[in-house]
Amino acid sequence: MLNRITYYELDILRRRVRSVLNRLGTDALYAWEGSQPPRNKEVLQTWDAIMALNQALVSAEEEESLHRCGKAVETALDTYALISQQSVALNSKSGDSHLEDLDGALRLFKRLAELDFV
Repeated sequence: MLNRITYYELDILRRRVRSVLNRLGTDALYAWEGSQPPRNKEVLQTWDAIMALNQALVSAEEEESLHRCGKAVETALDTYALISQQSVALNSKSGDSHLEDLDGALRLFKRLAELDFV
């Protein structure tokens, strides 16, 4: 989703839209039958997710990195479409409005850097 969601949104969505799960070691903090972890533990999941995202998107080749970023935005849009189909109301901060800006920034960077690849 390329965005942080609330514990309560995660608790609803992980049963309906499996692609919202990070599949990281710190996911264990969010037990299927449990409560919200303390903030000092929750931040570990945030840093773990940032590290995993960096590893997944950054390549030695700038073209590949930009391609991966574009694909990540597409995947996030697909995930939000699945969420919409499930009729789950997200907090305004958890919505997909950031994706248009990310996509636009990627396109602008490619144009300003005079990169010819898609």
